[in-house]
Amino acid sequence: LFPYTTLFRSADQLTSRCAYDGRSTPMGSSLESKILEPLVLQPAQQGRLAKPALVLVITDGRPTGSGEANQKIVRVLQHAKRTLAATRYGEDAISFQIAAVGNDREAQEWLDSIDNDPDVGDLVDVCSDIQVESRQVKASTGVELTQELYCLKLLLGPIDTSYDASDENEKISSWNRSAKRRREKKAQAK
Repeated sequence: LFPYTTLFRSADQLTSRCAYDGRSTPMGSSLESKILEPLVLQPAQQGRLAKPALVLVITDGRPTGSGEANQKIVRVLQHAKRTLAATRYGEDAISFQIAAVGNDREAQEWLDSIDNDPDVGDLVDVCSDIQVESRQVKASTGVELTQELYCLKLLLGPIDTSYDASDENEKISSWNRSAKRRREKKAQAK
């Protein structure tokens, strides 16, 4: 069997241990306090970030709760980008994959707005439910998205702009092109 079966089984075991209390989804606040500050930003500011970071967020929709108003998650991502830009690691020392579970159209549109945000979209890839993602990739590239290609997109989308752009309109936005140019320049300078 394809090795993704083991990956999915492990992911299922991890998520089955997560308790959902039905109150709020503090996505931005939790991302900031539990992941970014202690594991990425503080080590980067202290010059001890071991390697670039990939943060995978799995969500069923839009964050809720009083602390999540006014696009809290976008503000958190902007802060991370600015903070990392001021370190030797640079703003692209981190990438984010936001994996959407379910088919809530409003939630998907909100998540896509983060993927296409002119300030932080170059660090984020949103990967929809496989059926939605398949339609988007087919419309954009003409490619049929198999389960294996879906897993590749899920894993490589946040670090390779060609995978990120595969589910977006062919008219790739200017931020995506400029982000790619910045990364290419940085690679040539090394």
